[in-house]
Amino acid sequence: MDDGAPRASITEGNYDWRGPFIGSYSIARGGAVYDVNDFFSRPRTMCGILVRSPPEAAVNVAALVTLIVYFGADFAIDPLITFLKAVHHVFHAGLHALPEWSTATGAPQVVYRKPRVVCGIVMGLTRYAVILTYAYRVHPAWLLAFGAFFGAATALRTLGEIIKTLLAMLLLAHRMAAEPELRARACLLGLAFVCQTIGSGGFYLTCLLRGRVYKLWRRTSDRKLLAWHLISDVGNALFMLSAQVLTTAGLADAPVAAVTRSVGRLR
Repeated sequence: MDDGAPRASITEGNYDWRGPFIGSYSIARGGAVYDVNDFFSRPRTMCGILVRSPPEAAVNVAALVTLIVYFGADFAIDPLITFLKAVHHVFHAGLHALPEWSTATGAPQVVYRKPRVVCGIVMGLTRYAVILTYAYRVHPAWLLAFGAFFGAATALRTLGEIIKTLLAMLLLAHRMAAEPELRARACLLGLAFVCQTIGSGGFYLTCLLRGRVYKLWRRTSDRKLLAWHLISDVGNALFMLSAQVLTTAGLADAPVAAVTRSVGRLR
């Protein structure tokens, strides 16, 4: 850790074509914490507790409430996958609520390491479980293709994560658009694709063009109006809410009234 005085910004060289490592978005230098390239929203103290990224946490809480209230019929249509989506939003919100740093004692200290690791693992696994299950329902060959590609793309860091997410969205949107009762949800999935492209893609390009430019994490000025990760989290929330691929048996077994409610609310 650098012992120099805190600065408004720090530049530490360039990324290669793969972009940042997943999860490596902040550093501690000179007794202060810095975020890279406007990735996160500003941490805030709420009710005496430091919240890492309040807008991002709020997006996931809102997505959970929307899933339960507005898309509640999905629990009857596809209970396991809908439950996994709910779990994803709970732990995703937790990841953005818990700060990875604390400056309460002066020098930055790493905090909540284990809870954040748990949140990150559960959040990621549930998301991949949803995507791979849907891929299998489109066709078993897609499960094999996605499984192999997802594993290989891990080495591509941020770029790999973007490609995986956008490919999954395109596949599911194409399948859903072919089903009349899911076309409205396919349109919502298209909006998710746009948000993910802007948020994740914009951050990736910024990293390539600007390199590693870190700024004080709790600064009140010199910020983007909307952090890159906030935009991509909106896209992820829309994706998890709208995506739905049911097997033929699943459609036959699903309560007709529940299907009608779920689709009708989007019209």
